[in-house]
Amino acid sequence: MSGHADRWDPPHLTGTTACVAGATYGVGRAIAEVLGQCGATVYVTGRSTRTRSTKDPSWTVEHTAELVDAGGGRGVPVQTDHTSENDVRSLFEHIEGDGGLDLLVNNVWQWGPPEKYEAPTWEQPLSRWDAMFGVGVRAQFLTARYAIPLLLASPRSLIVSTQERPGDAEHFGQNIVVDSAAIAMQRMIEHLANELADTSVTAMLLYLGWVRTVNRGMGIDLDASGISYADFEAVTQSPYLTGRAVAALFADQQLKARSGTTLDVGHVALQFGFTDIDGRVRDYSGNELAQNTDL
Repeated sequence: MSGHADRWDPPHLTGTTACVAGATYGVGRAIAEVLGQCGATVYVTGRSTRTRSTKDPSWTVEHTAELVDAGGGRGVPVQTDHTSENDVRSLFEHIEGDGGLDLLVNNVWQWGPPEKYEAPTWEQPLSRWDAMFGVGVRAQFLTARYAIPLLLASPRSLIVSTQERPGDAEHFGQNIVVDSAAIAMQRMIEHLANELADTSVTAMLLYLGWVRTVNRGMGIDLDASGISYADFEAVTQSPYLTGRAVAALFADQQLKARSGTTLDVGHVALQFGFTDIDGRVRDYSGNELAQNTDL
């Protein structure tokens, strides 16, 4: 029998303590869940709790922590607004008091209003800038700033930041704000790698690719685009592929050599020999890079 087969051998991360910032749903939740399957202790953070939900009632730190537990790890829910210095300071004081930190996943972003997402610069709302820089980039800086002292105390540690869209000389984001924020994040990672070169801490950026999350990745409107959900599913990846990439990279003995790099999760999957949960591996644009076949 032939067909796509899920290929994934979870690394053993028992004894590893991770913090996944922005883990109430989507990619952050999947990363936390995968780390739990590897046996890690995962501090699950976000603004939504069962008593104070900001979106869907099931998108809470408690629910994600339960998924970590169910996978074999230990989930610790901590309500945190990652734009609040007091909240972030309190979070890492809590983690330090429990024993320390080995892995930080910076996954907090806001994209601004869906309207005018692909509009030219002269029509872009200021609220998008405030969301992406005042929330997204600010949260990435603030969280790293308070996590690094704990990571420095670990014999082997990692900061990995996630970003949905690349920006470089050949590829521009859908608008000037998204493009600028992506480049800012990439430069922050490069700076951290240089600053922490002689320490135990590695810093890297992961481009997610086209992910099936609650916003359907890239904010695509299927009805407006005329794409069926089946067609959309065929060219996108699940959020679990990113979780697998984070786990594989952290477990890699050559981790430090990757510091300062920006990696695409699809190419990470090819290098480490795992697939998405549907047995496929796709690149950023949705092209299938490889497929695993039952033998």
